[in-house]
Amino acid sequence: MNHETVLGKQGVNGCKLLLSSGSMLALAGLILAAEPGGMPAHADPVADIGEPTLARNFTKGMLPEGLRTYKDDSGPFTLRFSHPAPPSSPAHIAWEGSTNGLEAMTDGAVKAQMFPSGSLHGYAEGFVAASTGITDFAACYASAEPNAFPSDRIFNLPFILPSRADLGTVVVFELRDHYLDNYKNQNTIFGGKTVLTGTNLMTKEPVEKLEDLKGMKIATGSANNAEVLEALGAVPVTMTFRDYYTSLQSGLVDGLLWNDTFFGAYKIHEVTNYHTRIELLQSGIETCLSPAFHDRLPDDLKPVVNHWAQLTSMVNSQLGVMEASAKAQKVFAENDVVMITLDDAERQRWIDAVQPVVEKNIEEAEAKGVPARQMIEEIRAATMKYEGMTQDELFQHIVDNPYQTTGM
Repeated sequence: MNHETVLGKQGVNGCKLLLSSGSMLALAGLILAAEPGGMPAHADPVADIGEPTLARNFTKGMLPEGLRTYKDDSGPFTLRFSHPAPPSSPAHIAWEGSTNGLEAMTDGAVKAQMFPSGSLHGYAEGFVAASTGITDFAACYASAEPNAFPSDRIFNLPFILPSRADLGTVVVFELRDHYLDNYKNQNTIFGGKTVLTGTNLMTKEPVEKLEDLKGMKIATGSANNAEVLEALGAVPVTMTFRDYYTSLQSGLVDGLLWNDTFFGAYKIHEVTNYHTRIELLQSGIETCLSPAFHDRLPDDLKPVVNHWAQLTSMVNSQLGVMEASAKAQKVFAENDVVMITLDDAERQRWIDAVQPVVEKNIEEAEAKGVPARQMIEEIRAATMKYEGMTQDELFQHIVDNPYQTTGM
């Protein structure tokens, strides 16, 4: 079931579905501008909620065919897995499930202990916690260390990565040579990167065209996002995610730029009326391993744990992001949220409006030695290579093609 089908059913079953013009199917096949930022708009091929998939089976300790495993008398080793999300969040649920796959892959030699809600370290402290041994495996947000991860900005530019989360995750894995050394420089080992679905708008008043956004106060958690919102004519208001709901409720802001996954998790539909699908920006959730933990493992166990970390990012992309987005759409349907989808011509206007931001960031990155234009071409090539694959095919691709990180 693809994302357009989900929205279509909601339009029939109660959610108000508004198309500016054109059709959703036409949008799904739209090829955007050829200059930087011109990537295809992709629908999420989300399996039915709860449907058995390789990712879901992995969270139950059922391993896919061909996966390398470890059997020995070593251990047990306890892997402390820390992150800032609450236990009820889709990311935590996906991550916690993936630890069942870890135990199965290592025949019980490695068992995980979860530390959610920032109980070991804060949002911006994942790298420090992993490098100093406070934790063994952490959500380590590259966005919190922009100077240490200069290539990361390219992944976060508007309309660059595909909006389908698991496809974007595989694409970013393909470009790992551009950023692996950044993790070593932070005295950590790269685990994986989950790419989120493209950001959309939820607002109090409808946004059907670029002019509707002009002057609207839009909440965002990122200075980079603020730069893009300004280019679109909005007035960005930067704040932490903890303030989104109350700021919308009080009227401090008129809308929010975020991911559908989080719109649903934080009940943003309760304080807004409209949802505009843009798929504007992709952000990510990175994970990193502690070198101290890695060094304690037997040599033949290290690559198995490395591979698990990569598969964990795929589990999070497919269950913690894509399926959670589908669940959020159901919630919107139940609450009569008006769903707006830009038609082809209008979407192109938004792409054109942000091109100066894209070009500015490319030039700044190139000046710092980041091969930004080359990266964008590699992103396009990898997207075309993998975009026809199903969820299970993409998951199996990471099963069959692990990349090894050798530690520090």
